[in-house]
Amino acid sequence: MPPHPLATVPGRSDRCWLEHYHQTAIEQGGRIRDGLRDAVEQTIVTLANGFLKHPNNEDLRARIREISYRRANSTANCCM
Repeated sequence: MPPHPLATVPGRSDRCWLEHYHQTAIEQGGRIRDGLRDAVEQTIVTLANGFLKHPNNEDLRARIREISYRRANSTANCCM
């Protein structure tokens, strides 16, 4: 017995409304997750830049410069 016409998605007699809503929720969840990931990343970058720019954080800037220098030199020397 075929499904009742109101039980299926229009034009898709093989797909019921519950499946349709489930798939839509999965797709929207992915888009929301991607947007949230971008927002969290931007927030972390903004906070980090604020910490780095604050006048009382010269020690932090010096340590980051030192770490960056060490990494650049260790990478450059490893393959010579």
